Amino acid sequence: MRILTGVLIKWTLPKIFTLSCNPPMFLIVGLMYVEWTGAATLAFLLFIAAAISDSLDGAVARRRGIVSNFGKFKDALTDKILVQG
Repeated sequence: MRILTGVLIKWTLPKIFTLSCNPPMFLIVGLMYVEWTGAATLAFLLFIAAAISDSLDGAVARRRGIVSNFGKFKDALTDKILVQG
C-alpha cells in the first residue's frame, strides 16, 4: 500500500493488469504509422498481449473477490480505448 496525497492506494493484481493495458495502446497506435518491416506484426502482438491482460483483470478480480468501482469503470474505459485504437 502507498499513500498519495492523503489517498490510500492498494495495488492489487487486477488493478495492475488493468493499468498495464494503457501504455501499450500508445505504442500500438504509433507502430501503425511507422513504415518498417515488422511494425504491423509487433503492433498486433502488443494488441493481443493487451487484450489478454484486459481479460485477466476481470477474471482474477472475480475469482479473488476484489471487485471495485474503480475496476469496473477503468476496465470498461480500457476496453473502449483498446478497441478504438
